[in-house]
Amino acid sequence: MKILELIDNDEEILFTVHKHWFALLGKIVMFVVSALAPIAFVILFNVVPTETLFSVPGNQTALSIAFIFIWLTFVLPFVFVVWTDHYLDSLVLTTNRIIEVEQKGLFAREVSSFRLDRVQDITTEITGVIPTMLNFGNLQIQTAGESKEFKAKYIPDPRGVKLKILREHDEAVERKFDRLRE
Repeated sequence: MKILELIDNDEEILFTVHKHWFALLGKIVMFVVSALAPIAFVILFNVVPTETLFSVPGNQTALSIAFIFIWLTFVLPFVFVVWTDHYLDSLVLTTNRIIEVEQKGLFAREVSSFRLDRVQDITTEITGVIPTMLNFGNLQIQTAGESKEFKAKYIPDPRGVKLKILREHDEAVERKFDRLRE
């Protein structure tokens, strides 16, 4: 789904925010460990005499390479899914709305939006040493009405994003009052 399909003719995209790269780091470390696990197993498998540990006939090197290849065949598609999910999650600010795109796997996404003039409160949360040093955190947006509360996690420079949203909120409210005065 393209972001341009989500916006109306009378609005333009001001900026798009994706999750901070640190949000992906923990998952990458997990996949690296998962990818290296069979290599550690093969080293153990080839160092310890096979008669005492396993009794597998045939060429040990060929079996080791086949085992690693099969393992990576199952691990690498998960890397693709995690990267796609991370990359497609976004928060889009237009001249009239805030649009949140939450990718849920490869074939599902949740798109939520609300008008800028309905923003009541924006809270930023940066908790911990690493988020403080790398300047990322959560952005919580409260709206008027029965709309759900928006909470975007791992947003880079959440204070800066908050200021941009508040500036556009003020302009949207001003445009709304201008239309009512006419």
